[in-house]
Amino acid sequence: MRIFVHYFLKILIAKIAKHINSFDFFRAAIVSLILSAAIFWGFSTHQYPQGISIVVGVMLAYFSNIEGTNRNRIFGMFSSLTLGLVVVIIFFLVKDLPVLFNLAILSDLIFGSSMLSVFGFRGSMIGFAGLFAIVMGFMLKKSPLAWYEIASLVAFGGLFYILVSSISHFLFQKRHTQLLLADCVELTAKYLKLSDAIKWHKNGETADSQFQLLKVQSAINDNHELLRSLLLSEKTKLISNEQSQKLYLLFIEMLDIYEMAIASNPEIETFQEVLGDQIDLLEPFTIYSEKVIENLESLCDALRKNNSFELSLDLEILLISAEKNIAVYVQKIKLPAAREGALMMRSLYDLKLKQFEKLKFLYRVYNNLLNQNSIVPQRNSAFITTNNYSWNTIKNNLNTDSVIFRHAVRLTVAFLLSYFIGQALNPAYSNWIIVTTMVILRPNYGLTKSRAKSRMIGTVLGMIFTLALVYFSGNHLLYGWVAVVALLVGFSNIQKNYLLASAGLTISILLLYVLNEKGTIDVILFRGLYTLIGVLISLFAMYFVWPIWEKENIKDAVKNAISANLAYLESVNVVYKTKEPLDTQYRLVRKEAFLKNGNLNGAFQRLKDEPKSKKDSLSNIYAIVLLNHNFLSAVASYSAYIQGHKTTKPSVEFEIVMENVYHNLNMAIGVFEEKDIAEMEGKTRKAFDVLDKKYAELNIQRNKEIDSGVSIMSDEMRSKLQEGKVILEQLRWFINLSENILGACGVLG
Repeated sequence: MRIFVHYFLKILIAKIAKHINSFDFFRAAIVSLILSAAIFWGFSTHQYPQGISIVVGVMLAYFSNIEGTNRNRIFGMFSSLTLGLVVVIIFFLVKDLPVLFNLAILSDLIFGSSMLSVFGFRGSMIGFAGLFAIVMGFMLKKSPLAWYEIASLVAFGGLFYILVSSISHFLFQKRHTQLLLADCVELTAKYLKLSDAIKWHKNGETADSQFQLLKVQSAINDNHELLRSLLLSEKTKLISNEQSQKLYLLFIEMLDIYEMAIASNPEIETFQEVLGDQIDLLEPFTIYSEKVIENLESLCDALRKNNSFELSLDLEILLISAEKNIAVYVQKIKLPAAREGALMMRSLYDLKLKQFEKLKFLYRVYNNLLNQNSIVPQRNSAFITTNNYSWNTIKNNLNTDSVIFRHAVRLTVAFLLSYFIGQALNPAYSNWIIVTTMVILRPNYGLTKSRAKSRMIGTVLGMIFTLALVYFSGNHLLYGWVAVVALLVGFSNIQKNYLLASAGLTISILLLYVLNEKGTIDVILFRGLYTLIGVLISLFAMYFVWPIWEKENIKDAVKNAISANLAYLESVNVVYKTKEPLDTQYRLVRKEAFLKNGNLNGAFQRLKDEPKSKKDSLSNIYAIVLLNHNFLSAVASYSAYIQGHKTTKPSVEFEIVMENVYHNLNMAIGVFEEKDIAEMEGKTRKAFDVLDKKYAELNIQRNKEIDSGVSIMSDEMRSKLQEGKVILEQLRWFINLSENILGACGVLG
């Protein structure tokens, strides 16, 4: 028991340390200190209304202070503050109008702010500032201050936060980028661990592991997008040239390692079928994979703690052992019977060797062992995904097919329901219902349901804690310190653990009311009741007010993923034909394939969280998601092989088979148009017959060499045999996967 407690505490302390060392905690610390200072000043000087007005301004600027370049963050903070300030002013100008006119104007503001979500996550945060301003308007209108005084204090609070945040983030920029890179390494290691578990059957929950793998893939894509915006932008001037170059080199190497992680190796059943009783000879390969993961985790730890990073000597020893086992297998089984197994092991060895070279390069870059002047990485802003911040983007979404348009309508209806119910129950606290619906309601059902659950549980836990604290202690100083800590816990967990964030923010807000008002128990209980009402309104609106279910849009995600995979395959074939080094176009196409497959994974995860009645095709869609992921793995594996080996010119038969693969994928992309592919299938069968014959002839030629006494295979012969086997297997795999994708899309369509 003591060992278990010790182990649990060790993990808990490590998680807390990692959280404290994160960008989320840093950002939360800045805003918590400013908010606490404003509230303390308001209490201590008996200018509580002024302090709260400043708090509102800080919050309006804070919302869009999300990860990204300093330029984008400052633009976002100014935009959200400006929008929030305009909404607050409009709120005061119309508050004395008749109720229906007042609500009509506020509803327009709700709708307009919600539509800003078409500009992505930062746009949605700017829009949320407008929503929050309306909620705060109901509270600020009770203030004895004139509206222009409130507006000026709100502006001051926002501008002060922008100034402090900009300076602190400028100083933290290198650290922020380094932590994001550490996350990149950690996620890649996690992907490798899950992938190996699936391929080598290291656990019994293969289906769950596969689903977790897809989730990690989506997280990696998000991480890569952030790193691109920080490292590839020509406008990024916040990191010194040497530091920037080092982090950039580490990042591009991690991209290649990730591609190799996606590259699929033969699974254990295939090796068992070929190697039989000699399957134990793969042990150095499996141990090597575990060591690679351990080394990536060590690099991650080094990046987070600014520690030294040493590459494990075991890696090279295991590679030597793996290569020796290939020879051992040949000696035991004898040629030519051992050839197929030896070639499989050789291909696996080559991939691991290339992986080792990448790790050595990471080690040299991290420890500044390279001649920096000899390596000048070329940044290209084309890799950065940008949003089109123009009126046309909103205009194109002003239609009933737009997810954001429907969400804006839904949120407006939820606001009106919250307002009327709140007015009927207790106008003094009706803004609690409104803010709950604003925070919980999201464009998709799964996230709305998840946030509703976390919000309710977090609120209840926060209420229980606050009641216990008030019951057992009457120390107002203690209330203040607990409120500050709870505020920090809440803000630092908003993106990662919404339940904990809700609990922390609930404690902080309730203690603020306790310090400022009487009737403590009533205030706390009302908080719980109105949160519950807000949750119920949100779920009602999500389910009944013009909902869009993921199954209505997932076909687009499927088509986009197939199209991106096709373009990725075509780019790899260009490299195979021309023998040219990888260029920018190839890397852009690869990036798009990773992103589109990640988007498909995300769409499926949202579908999985929807009501059972709304996901009748779940199993078929999951099959398509897995097929697309397998196709992506096949292309990455194919790419890894041709990059690491000397290859011959593609044959006519190769081109025929690839044309069939292209044709199958284009059929799936074309919304399952009916086309006659019988003739192409006939050509493909003949092409495979010719390719099989050519490979057989190579085997016969090698057998004759053995018979004539040439026991040691030449590098040229090994290269031809390996290429013949690998490319032939890849072609069969591509044909099989493309046909299955076409068939699955036909069922879905």
